[in-house]
Amino acid sequence: MNPALKKMPELIGVWLIILLITVTAGAQELQDFNLKESGKIEHKLSSDITHSPWGIQFNTFPFHSNTQHEDIDSDHLLKDAPILIQKAGELGIKWARVSVDWPSVEDHHGVFHFELLDYTLKALKEQGITTYLCFHNGHPIHTNGVQNPLVSATSREAWTHFIEVLVKRYKDVVDYWELWNEPNYKSFWKPEPSAPEYLEMVKISVPVILQHDSGSKILCGGVARFDVPYLKELLVLGISNYVDVVQVHPYNEIPEACIMRISRTVKTPKWYMPASNKAEELVELVKNSGKDIEIWQGECGYPSTFNSRGWNGNGPYSENIQAKWILRRGLTDLSYGAKVSTYFLFREQTGINNPGSVNSKGLMFHNSFDVKKGYHAYKNLCSLLTGKFEVIAKGTPDVHVSDEGSFRNIQKKNFFGLKLKNDNEELFYCYWLPVRMQDQVEFGKMSLTLDANEFTNPLLVNPMTGDIFSFTSIVKNGDQLIIEGLPFADFPLIIIEK
Repeated sequence: MNPALKKMPELIGVWLIILLITVTAGAQELQDFNLKESGKIEHKLSSDITHSPWGIQFNTFPFHSNTQHEDIDSDHLLKDAPILIQKAGELGIKWARVSVDWPSVEDHHGVFHFELLDYTLKALKEQGITTYLCFHNGHPIHTNGVQNPLVSATSREAWTHFIEVLVKRYKDVVDYWELWNEPNYKSFWKPEPSAPEYLEMVKISVPVILQHDSGSKILCGGVARFDVPYLKELLVLGISNYVDVVQVHPYNEIPEACIMRISRTVKTPKWYMPASNKAEELVELVKNSGKDIEIWQGECGYPSTFNSRGWNGNGPYSENIQAKWILRRGLTDLSYGAKVSTYFLFREQTGINNPGSVNSKGLMFHNSFDVKKGYHAYKNLCSLLTGKFEVIAKGTPDVHVSDEGSFRNIQKKNFFGLKLKNDNEELFYCYWLPVRMQDQVEFGKMSLTLDANEFTNPLLVNPMTGDIFSFTSIVKNGDQLIIEGLPFADFPLIIIEK
């Protein structure tokens, strides 16, 4: 008999013991906190949800890469599209950003190709997902390859014709039109970013859109990082007369860097634009613009692996860390009043000429339809926080730490708390440590004081896992509701009313 087979009963016994210890440890962990398992988040399809701020960059074909139609395998992408769109509907998002690089739909002979875009936009709408379509890029035959449509009178005419063709074709399935991607970033607006030049492009584009789709909304091109000086210049120049939405792309290893000052020991490449504490400044600028303009977070993501294509930050990296980042990014966006929060991107994408180069910020793997942990975490968030949101309170929560867990030197000021109310009058209290995320952590333990008039029968939700817990005990002291033995970590936990 094979010696390995002789040891099989012994090995099975060892694994059973390990399994028993693991299960027991999990039960003991719950006993260490003031929690009792109560259920799981009930997931909703996009079509089941009326409103929500959650979106994704939906990539049925290459974007922001000057990819030409001749280089795109449309047949393969069309084959994958139905499954991807079904997965998007199961995720529960309500928004999809679809970027259309000019040369990806108009070939070298001036002929337009719409098969893939036709299917994508129609199918997304059927899933209950609202698309905002981004016009982007120069064109080899119209702008001599320069990523700036203003280079000549001929290029301007070709650009507005490109917009007119798409608006006339898709006005029944698209109501939101975005003009350009990251015009403040030198790789996307050459030779150098220029707010006056970008505004000139907006001025010639908007009348064409509104002529054929008068009830639609115009989105200012999302700016790289939280570039408030560039947006301020646009607002001073009068862009509020042309757009309904301004957008930011606040890439950062620590999502909260746009709402608070966070010290960093390392910096991303030379084009890095500081994101610290700029959100409130932008909110004030928009408020004083003289027009009711919304702020959207239009693109932002985090890689699950080292050496991702595109922005990849400074790590650390893992599927767990990516999932935590997604939750923190979305809630941070709500904290400064963003009406839409878009995760970049839905599925990993490889380079056209370098298939070994992978953008690992995707929620799905590029070589299969398998999903990552971030997909599940985002799905939990999409099903839990639905509706239109108002920020009731934010800042330092009323906590007292009794066990630091994996974290050291934690004080009350190190926590961030966010109280939200949706248009169904439902309250959500979210709290977490805005620190650099780690793959595995041991929960800390604390007490939290809330308003007893707002939460009378609270539950705790872990959006990483979808688990819902009731509390074994709570203390009411007048208007105060005190919860002892509450876990905390480097990702949000959310208290809801039963």
